[in-house]
Amino acid sequence: MSSAKPFLAIMTVLVPLASAQTVDQIVARSIQARGGLARIKSVRTVRQTERVIMGQMPESPAVVIQKRPGMVRGEFHFPGLDLVEAYDGHTAWSMPNHSQVSPMSADSARQLQESADIDGPLVDYGGK
Repeated sequence: MSSAKPFLAIMTVLVPLASAQTVDQIVARSIQARGGLARIKSVRTVRQTERVIMGQMPESPAVVIQKRPGMVRGEFHFPGLDLVEAYDGHTAWSMPNHSQVSPMSADSARQLQESADIDGPLVDYGGK
């Protein structure tokens, strides 16, 4: 019985190493599971209808539309506040309650720009 302990200890270390996958392999499997790179790239527009909960506010409807190349528009309808946020590939802006359009802060613009990526974070992750 005592000779089995070193064998089990060695196998416990070696088996995970033998089956370990690289990041590139994991990303490739993810892309393949989504239909392959060509199919992902063929999508021109994505429209998502969502329900948003913010703090103590009731659940509210939202629509987010992503369009190539790198554009996004979100419409959020909270009680007492209708908000539109958009990024057209160059400029990020917001328009609360159908009032004046105003440019977004650099941090908000960066977040909106990142959300404009239809492909998601794994496709071409090395170049992002």
